[in-house]
Amino acid sequence: MNDLLLKREFEALNCIAILGGTFNPVHKGHIMLAEAIVEQYPHIEKLYIMPNNIPAYKDSKGVISSNHRINMLKLAMKHIEKACISDMEIVRGGNTYTIDTLRQIKSYNPDISIYFVIGADSLYNIEKWREFEQVLSLCTIVAAKRDCDFEDIIDVSEELMRKYPQSDIKLLSTNAVNISSSHLRNDINKGIYDKEYLSDDVVDYIKANRLYRMDN
Repeated sequence: MNDLLLKREFEALNCIAILGGTFNPVHKGHIMLAEAIVEQYPHIEKLYIMPNNIPAYKDSKGVISSNHRINMLKLAMKHIEKACISDMEIVRGGNTYTIDTLRQIKSYNPDISIYFVIGADSLYNIEKWREFEQVLSLCTIVAAKRDCDFEDIIDVSEELMRKYPQSDIKLLSTNAVNISSSHLRNDINKGIYDKEYLSDDVVDYIKANRLYRMDN
């Protein structure tokens, strides 16, 4: 989508949420987070699911093409009415940093409210993010339970809000999301498609396109 169309789209909105990641592949943990954010924050008008271009804080080795990741997201999230799969970070190119995404959206609509969904464990490292204080001032962080002590996460979020008064950190009530994308990719390479963690449509797409197979 070109810049003018993006501007028009965001100008028409008051409150959005963003769920980012590599989605390599998208799994049921991602789907659960998307469902939870629209259910628990009904005033959010649109949930933008944004696959990274090049993840800034992860090893990008083994990340498949953006087209495949976007196609899988469209299949996995099609039942969520407010979900919109956005290629904004991919089109921007280079390493993907949250601050760049937030500033881009705010340049279109300075008054828009942004809820940025992260795994709660990311709160431990958020002060290492690029321009993290600006990130905290430009969005509301929504932290979802992952493989960590959630009581400790409450303490961490409260401490961050004390240190940085401009911040607003909310907690998303979900079951713990403890799914490893790397383990899923390793299993797929062995011909194992775990439908406990992967939706049927995504499994069918991965098989049809022979993704994550070393024998390609």
